[in-house]
Amino acid sequence: MHKRPIVKLRQMANRARSAAFVGSRKSVKKLKQSFQNKTDRPQFITLELSTFRYRLNPGEELVLLYDADKVQDGLGAALRIEIYTDGDQIELIVWTQEVQMFFADGLPAPQDHNHT
Repeated sequence: MHKRPIVKLRQMANRARSAAFVGSRKSVKKLKQSFQNKTDRPQFITLELSTFRYRLNPGEELVLLYDADKVQDGLGAALRIEIYTDGDQIELIVWTQEVQMFFADGLPAPQDHNHT
């Protein structure tokens, strides 16, 4: 009988547990919405219902990943996005249950707490 090292057996057992856990989870499809600022002024994106706000600087792109089964207006509906302008300032209100936006490279975008 061939003996396997204990470490190898533990790795195999961990993989089997991980595979069983992943297989038991419901797969949630993520949708992606990109926002690009092609103006020369910052724009702001607020995620409602959380009220988290993000600054979208000129030339930047922010990405929102959201669950397909939690779209605000029902399954298969597009995101509801409201556009508000105040002079030359633009603010987008995105109705979603998500709370985090990302840069195009996948890094989390910081919230903007200095919006006036």
